[in-house]
Amino acid sequence: MRSTRRIVGAALGLSGLLALLTIGGALAQGPQLGGKLLTGSQITIPAGTTVDHDIYVFGGTLISNGTINGDIVAAAGTTKVNGPVHGDVLAAGGTITIDGPVTGDLRIAGGQVVIAGNVSDDVLAAGGEIAIEGHVGQDVIVSAGRLTLSGSVAGSAVGSTGTYAKTGSVAGTDSVVVTGDRAAALAPAANPVLDAIRQFVTVIVIALLLLWVAPRSLRASETEVREHPLPALGWGIAVAIGDLVLVVVGFIVMFLLAVALGLLGFDSLLAIVLFGGFVAVSGAALALIVAAGFLADAIVGLALVRAIAGRVGQAGRSPVGSGEPAAPSRDRVFELGLLTVGVAIVVLLTSVPVIGPWLKLAVSFLGLGGLWLAWRRPRQTAPGVRPTDTPTEGGPPLTWGRPG
Repeated sequence: MRSTRRIVGAALGLSGLLALLTIGGALAQGPQLGGKLLTGSQITIPAGTTVDHDIYVFGGTLISNGTINGDIVAAAGTTKVNGPVHGDVLAAGGTITIDGPVTGDLRIAGGQVVIAGNVSDDVLAAGGEIAIEGHVGQDVIVSAGRLTLSGSVAGSAVGSTGTYAKTGSVAGTDSVVVTGDRAAALAPAANPVLDAIRQFVTVIVIALLLLWVAPRSLRASETEVREHPLPALGWGIAVAIGDLVLVVVGFIVMFLLAVALGLLGFDSLLAIVLFGGFVAVSGAALALIVAAGFLADAIVGLALVRAIAGRVGQAGRSPVGSGEPAAPSRDRVFELGLLTVGVAIVVLLTSVPVIGPWLKLAVSFLGLGGLWLAWRRPRQTAPGVRPTDTPTEGGPPLTWGRPG
């Protein structure tokens, strides 16, 4: 609980800081500090204008048609840089378009990013959709949902993207990792049967991996779901919301650090912080996707069949006709059978039209809550007591692989 309060406190503090920045920008309309600080709903630098210093912009829309002999640091809903910038550009917002040449580095984060102008140095970009249409003089570091590269990169490219449409060139090493489909637009129509089969196979593989790495975790999680379904459901919703809050806070922290380090001139440290932040935030999001999208099916499925087997008096018993406990190998086969049947039931139910998505949402929350309670329960137990050492009614504890 103390760590949760710290996280909530940090989130509130960062939100308050952003609110102060926003209020400050609203109160200070127009140029400040000799024209270096520009605020307002609409900020335009006319064509033919030459600015011989850095500019810091906080507002709704920035349109720069003039020549900037310095850096641009902008936080705006829409940013359009049409004129040349003889320095670096550090921008964050909803839509960012760079049409003019940039002689320094370009560091941007936005929902939709278009880089049509030439950039002499490095490009560090993050966003939902990123299009690189101009020439980049050095390296590219990118994190995007969709990346389109129709321009050219003189150095190397590294990062990750959901889809990658590349018609341009990268002179160095192209290490952009594609996490989705390169040809999403040409993907065939969804097949519910094949989708259900793929989901079933993926869940089984992930469950077996967890059984090998941490066998007690799956057992403890399904026990929590089976014995405490309502608390598991409630904690699952809380965990999902908490993970999303952490992702948002992570992006806020990255942006604040980027602004601070950019103003102080720590270019190398800025690149490391941003790249490391993207990796950490992406890891938190990926963990939630794997746990809620796949692992939850295994946890809930195993809990479901154990509950049914327990009611008919089959869970934990030796094979029919045997007067002795089953051998460990036969226990493992029995456990694998329960897991397979449970996953099949869950995948089948969540594939039903209309009600399937709602069932999947409930399964995801139950699985997340079971994982949280299984992780939290031993920490509430007195030292020296291991609750997982005591078998429960559902059957013998899972002991595959090395101890979890």
